[in-house]
Amino acid sequence: MQNDPERAHRAFQCFMNLPTPQTADSVARNPHVPAETERILSGWGASAMDAAFLEAAPNLRVVLYGAGSIRHVATPALWDLVALMA
Repeated sequence: MQNDPERAHRAFQCFMNLPTPQTADSVARNPHVPAETERILSGWGASAMDAAFLEAAPNLRVVLYGAGSIRHVATPALWDLVALMA
């Protein structure tokens, strides 16, 4: 791949505008957070993304989850909503 400073700058900017990390407790204290969420980047220890959570997050488009298993997080409601990419 060639050195492309403009492309590198655009990629860097994606990481400059990350929202504040959230936990189940912080979302419970700020119930507006899921409604504003388009992307979730998560891993070990994430809460289940059940029907109630997904209803509260109508703008959710992408879930990136880095862990050994998504069994706890990926409820049937999530599978109904997303396309699997591996």
